[in-house]
Amino acid sequence: MNTEITKRIRICHDNDYEWNEDNDTVRIAYLKRSRNTLGTEAVDEDCMAEIRDGIARGKLIGCPVYAYVHSGATIRTTPFSDLWDSGQSGFVYMNRSDAAGWSGRSKRTRKTDRRVVTKKDAEMALKACCGIVESYDMYMQGEVYGFVAEERKLDPYTNSNGDILNEETWEETESCWGFLGDDPKEQMKDDVSHLLAQGYVFTDEEGEPI
Repeated sequence: MNTEITKRIRICHDNDYEWNEDNDTVRIAYLKRSRNTLGTEAVDEDCMAEIRDGIARGKLIGCPVYAYVHSGATIRTTPFSDLWDSGQSGFVYMNRSDAAGWSGRSKRTRKTDRRVVTKKDAEMALKACCGIVESYDMYMQGEVYGFVAEERKLDPYTNSNGDILNEETWEETESCWGFLGDDPKEQMKDDVSHLLAQGYVFTDEEGEPI
């Protein structure tokens, strides 16, 4: 334990995190018969074919999802080089109507009040779909973290010999959880900028500086 640190931001694994992305908008479809839960929506082969055709016709916006399964599992939107232990597991997609206004510039038709899906909307929506796959893979890999901000306190007490000693304790001042990624320090820096300005420093879960 570094006794020179008096204010710390302990980075800890978030073991209680549950996937809570809006699956009503972006879904990662996989076959029900799969041995591994490699997505957020289990579908049968007929439904998977409808999703594939919907993407091909432009009714849905999405792309294939590939899985690599070997002593664990990982997914992404590009194929893996190992053809023996990997392959396409399904699709990530959203309804085309949900992509309207995704770029932040909403257009409407002249005859109706419906929003038009622009080319930019579609591009941004597809990028969002790929981002959901990346985040879900981080979740599967256990790359979920939180932080606990603490200040060191010294509480004086008298021992049996009458000596006055100080007992070190840490008082929690702030915490936040659910950061996804393999570089939690980088992910958290904006959220803790006010703490860093107050002299807090990053440490690992045991309190060692990092």
